[in-house]
Amino acid sequence: MTEVSSISAINRVLLAESENRDSIGLCRQQAEKIIQNGRSKARRINNRIDRQISTVHKRADAAIQNRITELKLKMESLSREPVLDEKEYEELYSAISTLADEMVGSDQ
Repeated sequence: MTEVSSISAINRVLLAESENRDSIGLCRQQAEKIIQNGRSKARRINNRIDRQISTVHKRADAAIQNRITELKLKMESLSREPVLDEKEYEELYSAISTLADEMVGSDQ
């Protein structure tokens, strides 16, 4: 092999190395772009899921609050003294009197 052919071979090797470095750089850029796109898509998915979870929590909180309100109202209505009209008082008094008479043996 002559000196000229050796220099030519070295130049071809150097050129091939340079082209390979350029190709590797291009591949790295493409890989970085793919990674960035993937991260961006993951963020969008995560944001959408967060919004959906927030909506579910708000609906559940509202349903729970409505049920609590219903139960409080029911508890209040059950804790009030019964209100009787005049006829109901007379019937209650009559029933109590009859029961008392039966218990003590009165003949009225």
